[in-house]
Amino acid sequence: DPCIYDSDGVLLILLHWRTPGQAKWVPLLDTKQLDRLAGGRKEESYWPIAVAQDKFHCIILKGGDKYPYFPRPLLSEFDFRIPISSAPAKENDDEEAAGSETQKLEESFVRHSVMLGLMEDLVGATNATHTQRTELSRRELE
Repeated sequence: DPCIYDSDGVLLILLHWRTPGQAKWVPLLDTKQLDRLAGGRKEESYWPIAVAQDKFHCIILKGGDKYPYFPRPLLSEFDFRIPISSAPAKENDDEEAAGSETQKLEESFVRHSVMLGLMEDLVGATNATHTQRTELSRRELE
């Protein structure tokens, strides 16, 4: 499926691209909201390499670096986490902890719905293999 990593640090995937006139870009990961940047002490950006197996594979660029250096550093990978809100929830008391849990469940539901939509498009538009149809059934149950 087509993906793009924009200059704002957001990884987007093209949903329903096999159906004419129905394609739309959906964010899969906002790298500005990663837990590793939450404290505000780190300044880093990411050089995209691949999107595979529900992960974003990239090279971490430290400080103000704009390009990977030689020798190439190791690849890092991040799980998809669809940005549901712009402000991360704080877990100070019980009410905020419950809100954080709700936010995690909402994100999980939206992420699984997007992945299911991609799989449905694949199976519906191509001669799907038995493995792909089985994967679609598994994702529908999830």
